[in-house]
Amino acid sequence: MDIPTALRGVNGIPDQLRFKKSTGTTDKRKAELIASQWVAGWKLQLEAARNSDTAHLAKAVQFRAEMQAQQDAERRRTLEEVLVEEAEKIADSRGLKRAAEFYSVGSGLSKPSNTFFEPWKKQLKLKPKTIDQMTKDVAAFLTHFPTIDSIHDDSVLNWLDKLEDNGETYSSRKRQVWAARNFWKFLKHRRAAPRSVDPFMDVLGEPDKETESWLPFTKQQVVDLWTKASKADPILADLIAIGAYTGARIEELCSLKITEVTDNSFSIVAAKTKAGVRLVPIHSAIMPVVARLKKGSKDGYLISGLKADKHGKRANAIGKRFGRLKTALGFNGDYVFHSIRKTLVTALENARVSENLAADIVGHEKPNITYGLYSDGNELEIKREALEKVSYPFHQMK
Repeated sequence: MDIPTALRGVNGIPDQLRFKKSTGTTDKRKAELIASQWVAGWKLQLEAARNSDTAHLAKAVQFRAEMQAQQDAERRRTLEEVLVEEAEKIADSRGLKRAAEFYSVGSGLSKPSNTFFEPWKKQLKLKPKTIDQMTKDVAAFLTHFPTIDSIHDDSVLNWLDKLEDNGETYSSRKRQVWAARNFWKFLKHRRAAPRSVDPFMDVLGEPDKETESWLPFTKQQVVDLWTKASKADPILADLIAIGAYTGARIEELCSLKITEVTDNSFSIVAAKTKAGVRLVPIHSAIMPVVARLKKGSKDGYLISGLKADKHGKRANAIGKRFGRLKTALGFNGDYVFHSIRKTLVTALENARVSENLAADIVGHEKPNITYGLYSDGNELEIKREALEKVSYPFHQMK
């Protein structure tokens, strides 16, 4: 197994290109089992080089692999004695909990949970972005649960309490529970966890409705955001202005190509849902902005100059810029770019625009069966008339 250059010779990591070890057997199944223990131990060693909290488990896995590979009974007894001595040292230096984890893994009474991380990851068949998020969540989960037998009802509840104390929202905790539960099901499939036990059942409770929903900005607050962005980040200012008069999601706007923008409408195709694919009229207030952006585009996108992330999303970096902007103006986590979408929906409601018509403008599912299932949607000019009822106290928008 290759050793990252930055970790060679660091905190006990050998100063060499790779780890290398013989399993000591010609039995393929036994060799695979022993090899998996060595690999798990090496990974823990590398992790321990970055984070000393897992160093005891790295050594424990090495003990376990040594004993599994050892054919000589006398040598096995010696290793068991050394294991006890090491556990006593860890108890003195790092406490009984770490010592118990060390002895439990080293003696084979329990398994380190990260042994199954890579096999679990390889069998995932989901969208790349989902896999990326899940692996991050499970990797973080395993730092709290170094052994499989440490995952149980009480410890999972304690883990969730810590997440909540650290400011994790209900939706974030729900996502992490979903990822951890997926990993747990894999453990059960591999017979590494009890098949009749589910420590993740009914652990979340009901969400706090008051804190889960993002709040809308007022019209003046949107203008304040635009004004501040205009001075330091004109691209972000343009994005805010277009968002204010379309209610479009940030990725929908960042993915808009100039070929999808006519003189009087946006064709939203990069939408999250079927209802999100729609034609949105260009409000008269932002026509000069849109014309300027189309003319100045250097990459074929209306919001030019953004770099896509590894999943092809273009909104990530500018979304973070918006986050810094709204924080600088004193807005907390209840406000995000999506809040501008809520501002427009609120403005449409106050302008007495029907819910079905507003849904067609912002790309929501229709609330009622008749229009939702059978209607092809309102015509562009009808949507334009409704949208023109909305205005903001912007100044000198060009």
